[in-house]
Amino acid sequence: MLGPLSALRDGRALDLGSLRQRAVLAALIVADGRPLSTDSLIDDVWQDTPPRSALGTLHSYVSHLRRALEPGKGPRTRNSVLRSRDGRYSLAAGQLRVDVWAVQDTIDLARRRREQGRAREASAAFEAALGRWRGEAYTELRGYRFARREAFRLEELRLSAVEMRADCDLSWGRDPHAVVRDLNEPSSQEPTREGLSRALMAALCRAGRFNDAVRVFDRTRRVLAAELGTDPGPELRQAFTAALRQQTHLTGPAQAATLPT
Repeated sequence: MLGPLSALRDGRALDLGSLRQRAVLAALIVADGRPLSTDSLIDDVWQDTPPRSALGTLHSYVSHLRRALEPGKGPRTRNSVLRSRDGRYSLAAGQLRVDVWAVQDTIDLARRRREQGRAREASAAFEAALGRWRGEAYTELRGYRFARREAFRLEELRLSAVEMRADCDLSWGRDPHAVVRDLNEPSSQEPTREGLSRALMAALCRAGRFNDAVRVFDRTRRVLAAELGTDPGPELRQAFTAALRQQTHLTGPAQAATLPT
């Protein structure tokens, strides 16, 4: 759900019902195929104030979702998408194409390619995964704790993929100016994220823009001090050292520089 929650069937948007009914579907998606008990779903959807009618309403939501997801199924026909067993509900992974699940699989593949030294293939996989994002995840469901937790996890996943893609891009020889353009916006939006700052500094150094790399470090250092009360970590300090020494490659150990005052 890399953006607002939606579902398509044969290219047409499905009516997923009320916000609370959509939350039931979202909780099942977050479970990634793992069966959830009715108690767990009630806790996710009603949180701290479930009414006495919560169980019956939950069953009604599930019934409506089943009709939406498989409109051709008869009322007594076994549902192949939203399944139930022993009082638990789950989504059948083999019957659905869920963007969150697909992105996770693609990023896992990209990481394996990166570990294998296949940087160009890894970059392509990271790019494919990042291209699926349509905005902030679960935007209309931020009133639910489980959705906020999952949205935070997915944002961390996205930013990590941005950082790893940049590293792979530089490894296989992509134009560093293009890598800089990719990183400018996320780096400015997340000024306390040292991994993005380091990736941007690496690209700037590769492009020969050492003074700009130093400025990125200085900006990050100031923001970290002002917002978190911390200093840059060793990897960012090593990138700063490389920029001062006008090293185009940041690979390998580097002695951390003294922080500017």
